[in-house]
Amino acid sequence: MILVDTSAWIELLRASGHPAHVMLKHHRERRSPLATTEPVMMELLAGARSGKERSKLRARLVALPRVALQGLPHFESAAELYRACRDRGATVRKLPAERSAGARGAPARAHPSFASASAFRRSVSATLRARFKITSARL
Repeated sequence: MILVDTSAWIELLRASGHPAHVMLKHHRERRSPLATTEPVMMELLAGARSGKERSKLRARLVALPRVALQGLPHFESAAELYRACRDRGATVRKLPAERSAGARGAPARAHPSFASASAFRRSVSATLRARFKITSARL
């Protein structure tokens, strides 16, 4: 099984002629076993330029075997939140202090001010919703 990274999918979608595009096209044509992950799906869905493009891309991606990491709904929500912000004129490049390294052997925390990664995500989500007046229940 070939686990395909976001950058290779982007080259394929753009039909760029880049070696990653050529190789992935080769494997798709020969029906090589390809797989993806939830973060890759999130990144690709976040980059969709329209709802129609997102739906078409999602249908293709969910048909692939997926190496599960945390749960697709969280990654899809992140993609939708990103797109909603972008549609309102703000492109979120990086969350501040996305990960803070813990002590050796201790799990990393999302941000030193928060007790858990989920508390950090809820805070970021609430801040972005308020800032960009996002009311969709899906986000």
